[in-house]
Amino acid sequence: RNKVHALINVAGLSLGIVGALIIFLTIRFELSFDAHHRDADRIFRLVRASHEFGKINYTPGVPYPLPQALRNDFPEIEHVAIVDANFAPSVLAVPRGDGTIVKFKEEKGVAFVDPAYFKIFSHQWLAGDPERALAAPHSMVISQGIAKKFFGREDPIGKRVTYDKSHEVQVTGVVADPPANSDFPFNVLIAYDHKERG
Repeated sequence: RNKVHALINVAGLSLGIVGALIIFLTIRFELSFDAHHRDADRIFRLVRASHEFGKINYTPGVPYPLPQALRNDFPEIEHVAIVDANFAPSVLAVPRGDGTIVKFKEEKGVAFVDPAYFKIFSHQWLAGDPERALAAPHSMVISQGIAKKFFGREDPIGKRVTYDKSHEVQVTGVVADPPANSDFPFNVLIAYDHKERG
């Protein structure tokens, strides 16, 4: 009988349903982070707690000797991998067949990792051997998006790239792009060199 009153009720109900749906989808997305890994319930991440100005801050950075100490002191741990993310912009120089060099500036998504990284985290491999891809120093695994960006339709396996002007690395594997609900959204994974980095 009262069209205005009915319209307000319907609009209010619709807004309530939409709001509840948005909250539900947001919570479900947040809780899905890293659930795509095969052994997600058995993967643990170490963080460092520091006390500053009466507050406790948690950061992902841990001392470089810690992974080896964990291997030595806790043999029941199956795999330990260091992930040294480079949060500063990285420049990767890619040589072309005509002798030119094209430089790409990656704002994020570059990390140095131990070979055990791929024994802990599940990735869809498109090229290369996950068991040996990062076994050798100066090797690099890239995402499908980076492979297309750097090399177009060429096969990236075996191609050499110069990282930050001085480190030459070789592409040994290609994996699918990381999903949006990944806490490790890396597109370039370089074999961690303990001698050079820590």
